[in-house]
Amino acid sequence: MASHNVLLSAHLGVGYLVFVSAIAAIFVPVFRKIVLYVLVVQILVGFALWGLAHAPAPQPLHWIAAILVGGVYAAGSAAERRGRTTLPFTIAGAIVIAIVFAIGMQQVKG
Repeated sequence: MASHNVLLSAHLGVGYLVFVSAIAAIFVPVFRKIVLYVLVVQILVGFALWGLAHAPAPQPLHWIAAILVGGVYAAGSAAERRGRTTLPFTIAGAIVIAIVFAIGMQQVKG
């Protein structure tokens, strides 16, 4: 049970970092890559929480959207390489991250 609480706290803490860096990425382009790296850590901690500590499985929308948001940021990177604007992708990524965060918080409260 103790490892469950530690991993849940770590998952929540890294979730805050993902959310804040996603908001920062809208205004500071270097944060787009930081979001991706922190998101990978977040997914790994979430897997450890669920797979290793045997926490209850999250709602499917929570983990599906969390994985898909990486695709949104990857599409933004591809647009940047082609010389196109990345702002729509960055905003969409921040919105999806906010939804994932809200779903996760709802599950923790419930």
